[in-house]
Amino acid sequence: TLVWALLIALALGYQFQLQNRFRRDWEIVRSTLWELKTRAPDLEPGTTLLIDRMMVDSLTDNSLNALVNWLYEDPDELAREVIKVFEVDNRREMLLNDDPARPFTHNAFTGMLADAIFAVKTPSGCLTILRPGDRFMPSLSKGGKALLARGAEPSERILPTVSRPMETPDWLGSEPDENWCALYERAELAADRGDWESVLAEAEKADEMGFEPVSAVEYRSFFVAALIADDLERAERYASAILAEEGVPAYAAAQLDGLTLSSGADAIAARVRDEAERR
Repeated sequence: TLVWALLIALALGYQFQLQNRFRRDWEIVRSTLWELKTRAPDLEPGTTLLIDRMMVDSLTDNSLNALVNWLYEDPDELAREVIKVFEVDNRREMLLNDDPARPFTHNAFTGMLADAIFAVKTPSGCLTILRPGDRFMPSLSKGGKALLARGAEPSERILPTVSRPMETPDWLGSEPDENWCALYERAELAADRGDWESVLAEAEKADEMGFEPVSAVEYRSFFVAALIADDLERAERYASAILAEEGVPAYAAAQLDGLTLSSGADAIAARVRDEAERR
């Protein structure tokens, strides 16, 4: 009958929408994991990765935990759960009520909040690993702000080179073509160890390839590198973008303390600091 035909058509249409959604979500997850591997080539065992809002609604932190552990697994220790992934909103009460220095056990993982690193997606869609002082990150949730200072510096948990057996899982697929987020992740990894020349090299490569972010949030380390190199034209360009976006001056200013700059570079940095204090 016509009614049954309509019901079947609706069911098929709904199934098609679900398949498209899961296919789209998987591509987002896969690209995010490639970004994570670029940003953190390896992680210290016992690291907790706190995610401030999952990148897709169809994925739980338990599912992402399995994928991340697979991504970083040692072929010689397949049964070991060396990393724990928690979504902040999902585990907020547990995390807030725990002593950061007290070890906790969750399934086969043992670690502590003081060894956690904090990940959030920027408005451009790039994965960012925040530092404990980055509470002014505009897209950070209230729960994220409460937990951020309890964690570790990324440089304390991220290993910039891989010195143990590690294989890229087949399900991760081919590495994406060069893009803004990949350049940004490499620049942030270099910024962790104060390698501002490498950060500036990534900035120059972005200019050559015509890449730029949706949000000036991602210009912060590039801005610092330009200031240190006394590349005033580039620093001025980044400062203009930072000053034009609500909330970004305070986030950028958090990384400007303690820099030794020329008078020209310091004048540009001062404008960002002053705007951060004004707002």
